[in-house]
Amino acid sequence: MGSARADEAEQLLLHAANAGDTVVMERLAARLDASGRAQEAEQWLRQAAEAGDTTVMSQLAERLDAKGMHQEAEQWVTRAAEGGGPFEHFEIVRLALRLEEAGRRDEALGWWRRSAEKGDSSSMFTLSGRLSQAGRHDEAEIWRRRACQAGDFLALHAAITGIDQHGGDIEEIEQLLRGPAEAGDIWSMRELADRLSQAGRGAEADQWLTAMADEGNLNALHVLAARLRQANRLAEAEQVWRRIIESGNYLAIHNPIVQIQQADLSNLQRYGIEPGGTTASPW
Repeated sequence: MGSARADEAEQLLLHAANAGDTVVMERLAARLDASGRAQEAEQWLRQAAEAGDTTVMSQLAERLDAKGMHQEAEQWVTRAAEGGGPFEHFEIVRLALRLEEAGRRDEALGWWRRSAEKGDSSSMFTLSGRLSQAGRHDEAEIWRRRACQAGDFLALHAAITGIDQHGGDIEEIEQLLRGPAEAGDIWSMRELADRLSQAGRGAEADQWLTAMADEGNLNALHVLAARLRQANRLAEAEQVWRRIIESGNYLAIHNPIVQIQQADLSNLQRYGIEPGGTTASPW
């Protein structure tokens, strides 16, 4: 009975695959692989890849690499990178790394540039590093700055390290981090607030975070609450966490900062929270 159902399921998959559904082709290939029919599975993967499914192109390339068919595998990786699918960035990175491993650095550089020009900040930072290794320092600096402006964590971290090493001041760090922070990057917010505090501008940092929070930036509330707790200003920290709860994040109820009595906690979970952070009255 089980065998008959398995055959029937396979026939249904075959029918849908023959109708051109590449997702079904992929599922059918996996089923054929599991039953030891690798050659048939590869044929379906090829058909799906030739129909333009970039995810299957990537799978097929891995399969071909495992068989030592590296040239054809590279062709499929290239097509996947050119295909513009949902994982385009990862396919481009995969191809660039592959070309680097093969010693084809100029070709790899072209693919890093392609991804960077599409706006991927991590590729901007990687491209900057590759250009620097190639001695093209002016061009590398342009891409490093673009990565920082785009808020790439690694680029920002590297830039801050550079500022520290050459004895730069808080104004340089503030100029670097304020844009990404105000755009919502929580790491930039936290780092800039800490640097302002170290420069004796802690109250200014808290006012800045509060202003962003008042404009609806939830990340600013999280950073502010953590700063208040670290400063042992627990009552103020609790009020900030109540604002986070008010925004709809009820998991914040269980944060250790929120020193809520059990009865109040029960009411808060049942009746909600009023604007301003007070527990709503029973209704």
